[in-house]
Amino acid sequence: MDKQIEAILEDHGLSEMKEDVLSTLVPCVKLKPQEEEAPGFAQSRFGGMPDWPPGMEYPHHMGKPLPFIAQFRLEEWAGLAMDMPLPPEGMLSFFCDVEALRGEKDPSNWRVIHLPSSDGLIPHPIPEEVPRESRYPEFRLIPTVEQQLPDVEPTDGMEEIYFDLMDRLYDLEKQKGKDHQSLGYPLGLEEDVFEACRRESGIQEEEWVLLLQLDSDLEELEVEWGNREGILTFCAPRTDVLAGRFDRTWVVMQQG
Repeated sequence: MDKQIEAILEDHGLSEMKEDVLSTLVPCVKLKPQEEEAPGFAQSRFGGMPDWPPGMEYPHHMGKPLPFIAQFRLEEWAGLAMDMPLPPEGMLSFFCDVEALRGEKDPSNWRVIHLPSSDGLIPHPIPEEVPRESRYPEFRLIPTVEQQLPDVEPTDGMEEIYFDLMDRLYDLEKQKGKDHQSLGYPLGLEEDVFEACRRESGIQEEEWVLLLQLDSDLEELEVEWGNREGILTFCAPRTDVLAGRFDRTWVVMQQG
């Protein structure tokens, strides 16, 4: 990332701005899917079965179980990024009826649950009522920290350089794979994702946290969202995340 930015600034004759630009980069956690013959217990993963406390009720909405999307073992996140707002321990589990997102938004159709400890969890079979198309294949998610440019309006006279920088870095990211991510800035296909969260939820918190972003990815995750080019995102107000609360999480599915 640093070398790419340095090269672009050099193209524009602005090498002296390198340190100023690099200082604005924002850490994010990229999620690399990895197929395993025997997926490990209590790991960060997409799909499969959630690791769940014995005897704890599985998430339902109107009597129907919610499909399991992913889970983060938060100890794997520890030390990846400075000032990480997520809890330092436990399991963060994501559930969502993605098909229900096509109609009127009802936050009861998704759930993000923080289990304070990963100890004592056991694999919970996906309930039979969950449709086949909502039973997602299991892949290990490997978290690695990377850097992003902040999502800000460029100052006067810097528009050409900023958008050139964004375009080149986006092309670089596309070469690396799909946009599976936590923290940092979400990728908006239709509008700014955080703005969509504020507008749709009515929660006018200024700062939001990207909890999970999953791109349509037939090659590595064997999944597509919406029109087959969509992106699924889970976001929550930063004040809530810092307090360990996820009951006001909002889900946005945008389509390219």
